[in-house]
Amino acid sequence: QLSSGAASDSAVDWVRAFRAALSEENETVMSWRQGGIQEESHYVFQHFVRSWASDDKGLVAGLYSGSLQQLDWTTRSVGELFEGSHRDEVICVALNSLHVLSGSGDP
Repeated sequence: QLSSGAASDSAVDWVRAFRAALSEENETVMSWRQGGIQEESHYVFQHFVRSWASDDKGLVAGLYSGSLQQLDWTTRSVGELFEGSHRDEVICVALNSLHVLSGSGDP
């Protein structure tokens, strides 16, 4: 059981962490608005991207439609949808050199 002092210190730590994260987010937004951050590449997938995983060969996007779609870094092209799909949005994607693993359902 935490003493009230320890609980208070823990709450203060969380407030500091959130404050720091909010400050960093605000700095990023300001930099974007002032033109300090530029889009490097633009890729169009067949549906909105919900989750993704990438490695040195490409990126696999998990889509809100339940499908998966791959972007190849070498050709810079988005491939066709993978065969099969989930019944709802893809909330997680993992991959290695041989396999792609995806999951769906309530986060």
